[in-house]
Amino acid sequence: MEQVDAILGSIEIGPEIVEALVADCEALLAEKSRDLAASLDAARREVASMKTRERKLLDAYLDGTVAADVYRERCAELTDSRRALELRIAEAERQELDPIQQVRDIALTASGARISFQEAREEDKCEVVQTVLWNLGVEDGRIASYQWKSPFELLVKEPSGAFKSEWWAILDLNQ
Repeated sequence: MEQVDAILGSIEIGPEIVEALVADCEALLAEKSRDLAASLDAARREVASMKTRERKLLDAYLDGTVAADVYRERCAELTDSRRALELRIAEAERQELDPIQQVRDIALTASGARISFQEAREEDKCEVVQTVLWNLGVEDGRIASYQWKSPFELLVKEPSGAFKSEWWAILDLNQ
């Protein structure tokens, strides 16, 4: 019981860290969103250009300046390219995952895992542990080995309170 408490306590973070993580995620997403918007605009312009080329190709075919076999081949190429690009645009627009909420959920799970374990009924304690750990090995009634589920390994702290992962090194828990 004390071992589990210590293990889960090593990923316990305070509300200020949760908010810092969410703020960092929001900043990264804002930048990514700007990049995505620019890419989508460029892709939409390319689709419009392809439609224009398809119309011009049809006009040239109808005017008799392009042979039927050349028209069919080039039209198929343009149509396939345009449809593939339209599918990529539609997929990018449909992204429904909320990474900010995911970061918040992960951070809150980590921050409350130790307390949840302490307060859980005996039959529910295993479920709390399995939320953040896997490959838990027990020998002689003691935890012999375990691994953190991703991304909880990034939240593991040293006894000093500093995050072990270099990615989190910029955060100082003593502030």
